[in-house]
Formats: sequence, C-alpha cells, structure tokens
Amino acid sequence: MCIINHGGFIFSIATVIIAAIFADILHVVPERHVGVYHRGGRLADAIAAPGFHFKVPFVTEVALVQISMQTDRVNNVICVPKDAATGIEFENVEVVHHLRRDKVLDIIKAYGVDYGRLWVHDTIHHEINRFCSAETSRAIYIDAFAILGDMLQEALQKRCDRHADGVVIVDVRVAKPVVIPDSIRKTFEAAEAERAAASAAEKVEDAAKQRVEEEHFRAIVAAESEAQESAIRSETSLKKAKAEADASAYRERSKADSGYYAAVREAEANRVLLTESYLRLQEARVWQNTAKAYFGEKIPNIMGFPTLARDSTDIPVA
Repeated sequence: MCIINHGGFIFSIATVIIAAIFADILHVVPERHVGVYHRGGRLADAIAAPGFHFKVPFVTEVALVQISMQTDRVNNVICVPKDAATGIEFENVEVVHHLRRDKVLDIIKAYGVDYGRLWVHDTIHHEINRFCSAETSRAIYIDAFAILGDMLQEALQKRCDRHADGVVIVDVRVAKPVVIPDSIRKTFEAAEAERAAASAAEKVEDAAKQRVEEEHFRAIVAAESEAQESAIRSETSLKKAKAEADASAYRERSKADSGYYAAVREAEANRVLLTESYLRLQEARVWQNTAKAYFGEKIPNIMGFPTLARDSTDIPVA
C-alpha cells in the first residue's frame, strides 16, 4: 500500500517553481558587457551596467552585449585574382573590433545582438573578393599583401561609419595563403632573389661610399694639420728671424754707440791734452832725440821741424 504525502509533494513543486522564478528574476551582467532588455519583443530604452539586476520573469528577456575588444575569426576566405582561373584561399582573417557604449541601443535595435555577423564576418568576405578581383596574383601574394590588412581595416571602418556607426574596427590581420601556385612561387622567389641582390649591391656601394668619405675626411684632416704645422713653422721662423735681426741691430747699435762714445772721449781727451805748449814740447823731444851735431865752417839749416826752424833762436846749440 503506497501512501502519498500530498503536502510534501506540493511543497517541493512550489519550491522548484519559486526557485525557477527567482532565477529568472535575478541575473548577472559580467564585466566588459552591458545588458539590454526586450519586453514583449520591444527593446527597452535602458542598458544595464555590470553587476546584479532584476527583471520581470517570463516577460523581459536580457541579452549580454560585449563592449570591450573582441576578435572575430573568419576562416577559409576564397577569392579569385583577375589574372587567374583558380581561387586563392586565405586560411584565417582576424578582425579586432569593439562597440561603443553610447551606440549599443542603436546598433542592437537596427541589427540585433549578432551585429558582428553582418558587419564583420560577411563584410570581410565581400571586401577581400572586391580586392582580389582588381589585383593580379603577384600583387596579392607579393606587392600588396603587406598592406592588405590596413586596406581591409580602412574599408570595414568606412562601411561601418556609413551603416553601423558605433562599431570600431581596431585591426585586421590576414594570414598568408598556405598553398601558393608554382607560377606565383617562382615569381616570388625571383623577386626575393632580385631584392637580395639589390640589397647586397646597395650595401657594397654604401661601403665604398663610406670608404671614399673616410679617405676624403682623412685627407682634409691631414691637409689642415699640415697647414697648421706649416703656419706654426712659418710663424716660428719669422719670430726667430725677427729676434736675430733685433739682436744684430742691438749689437750694431751697441757697437756704434761704443765707438761713438770712445771717439767722443778721445776727442775730449785730445782737446785737453793737445795744447800748443804740449805739442811744442813733444816736437822738441823728437828733435832732441834725433838731433845731429855738425862741425865745420857753415852750419846747415835744420830740416823737418818747421816750428823749430822758425824759432831756432830759442833752442840752444850744443
């Protein structure tokens, strides 16, 4: 015999229903997200910040919208260049974007919570195909691949500014195609070889230019040094010659001054010494020392001493 406790069963059912209602009333908005609400299918005019929030159960639906940076990956994007019959496959394209908080309601109202599918995923396919259809295989693989990401970012941002204002495209990264056709690979290898050869030639040329510049600089330095040394030698020689000339002039002046002084002193001494009496005395001495005595009937005139001859009467005869 089975006895059913109707009171306990009803209590359990009520507990489950209350828990479900409470779980539907209380919800959490995580960090880097906002909550948007639909009441009866209509988008509410307010958004919820991160934290705990309440809503009317079974009437209001909440959707979490990420407003921080997020990366959408678009895989296996195929495009056909204008000069090829087969397509080129880009294995992976990454688009980094975020949604401005003040534009959340406008974007969700216009395009729904999955707005990224339309303005990121599908638009990448369209823009890459548009790019490839206008370029050659070489341009896609070699010439323009380095700027492909920037071109896609610019194109996506322009499209979002025109139709989905508030979606900000931060970066686009495109992975290099894994499978490269042989013709493109050979062209790429030839271009790389040509670029390497040009780079090597440029390095050799730069090294030669640098050596020439260094030699020219050394020649200029040597010439300037030689000119300075020559100027110093010339200045030294001029100073030495001037010093020698000054010394010689000083010696000549000293010698001239000495001779002049001696002549002046001698003249002064002569003026004092060579008096009339002194001269007559000297003349008399000379005559006395050289006088000769003559004996005979007639005494000759005395020759050689005019003064004594003139005044011979004053001189005694021996």
